[in-house]
Amino acid sequence: MGKGSEDLPAPAFTRLEDFVQHYLCEVVNRKIGPQPSHGLAWDARWWRHSEVVARLTALWWAFEDVRASADDPSAMSNWWIRHCDPHLRVLRDGETGPMSHATDDGTWLGHGELDAGHPPEGWTRPSRLTP
Repeated sequence: MGKGSEDLPAPAFTRLEDFVQHYLCEVVNRKIGPQPSHGLAWDARWWRHSEVVARLTALWWAFEDVRASADDPSAMSNWWIRHCDPHLRVLRDGETGPMSHATDDGTWLGHGELDAGHPPEGWTRPSRLTP
């Protein structure tokens, strides 16, 4: 029988910004490039980048889910390997990541959204892409 919500531990963090500031930024230690687009990137104003917020939210939710799985001792390792490391590779990519050209003065606002046109009338997704 599954655990009821009353059996789950309280979340370690109730807000994304607390997860980022009091967990992620404390445990992840990487050399950040000396200038934009050189080496790993991180913008202290991470909340200004929608992709960063979306990915960090996914990491946070996965983290809280892992904490609740006390019956799986390898759950946290899996979180690092399957969730955290892949997201951080994208987020901190110094060439193409969402914070890759961030400046100390905060004047760079990001790469911008992807451009997507509307499919033509009658378009349907190819059947090979349908699960």
